[in-house]
Amino acid sequence: MARKILFFVPDNPLAAFISTGVLARCLKEDENAVCHIYATAQTAQFFDDLPAKKIMHIRSDNGGFRDWFKVMRACIGKYWYRVIDGHKGRFAAFLWARHRYYFFLPEHLYSLPDPERTNRRVTGCLWVAPDTKAPLPQALADDAPLVVFAPAEAYRARWTGRDYAELAWLLLGQNAPLEGGHLAVIGVAGAHQGMQDIAANLPAGQVSIIEDASVGVRAALLRRATMCVGTDRLTARMAWVAATRHIVRLDARHDDTSVPYVLHAGRDVAALADILVEMRAKSTTNTFSFANQR
Repeated sequence: MARKILFFVPDNPLAAFISTGVLARCLKEDENAVCHIYATAQTAQFFDDLPAKKIMHIRSDNGGFRDWFKVMRACIGKYWYRVIDGHKGRFAAFLWARHRYYFFLPEHLYSLPDPERTNRRVTGCLWVAPDTKAPLPQALADDAPLVVFAPAEAYRARWTGRDYAELAWLLLGQNAPLEGGHLAVIGVAGAHQGMQDIAANLPAGQVSIIEDASVGVRAALLRRATMCVGTDRLTARMAWVAATRHIVRLDARHDDTSVPYVLHAGRDVAALADILVEMRAKSTTNTFSFANQR
């Protein structure tokens, strides 16, 4: 009989993404386990391409006692081989399990203790279905530079669509360092009013506006990307796990030393373009460990 893993996913999308590494590590020990995953509609997307048998349970975004009681009725009285609780034991403390793993991940952390080897740490995991393809023009050469802009969470920096458009021209325009490359703009439909403005300075065939993309599609893009720039914290984390070579996240401040990528403050577009060109010229490679990717 297959072992059962019960996973209560954190409600925060940033923590939920990092916590996928915990499940990936557990499945590495037992690939035949059946995963019962409790997640909100927003965080469930990280498990769409999970390469294991799974049963998804969508929780309410609001939570509360009624939500807790509903989960308890469904899970109590059963034997679980392993329980992973991203709510610091709020759910799992009342259940029978051979192994328990409780955690609470603040937004500024990028890894969790390995559930099997406590002296090691794990980070997020990007599961991508084999047939997933990046939505890019077929004529785009495999070695052509791909720049990804992620303007979601625009409130974190005062960058407008025109600022992004100017940066795109400085990187990909005529006689620019990445001339002949392609620009992909990813985000939620209608979330950033300037998404169309970003494409204003480049020919239509050189820009792809990708809205409401699945996690698998975003992962495929980031694995192909030369660099990723934008305010979106989740995309920056995904790019780090996907080993995108150059990652710059825009923010109002750059005093957070815990981020594993470049944090840029200010609206000097030309200065940022120079930084990106210099980064690419040095061919610096993200050397962080991605041993838990599947």
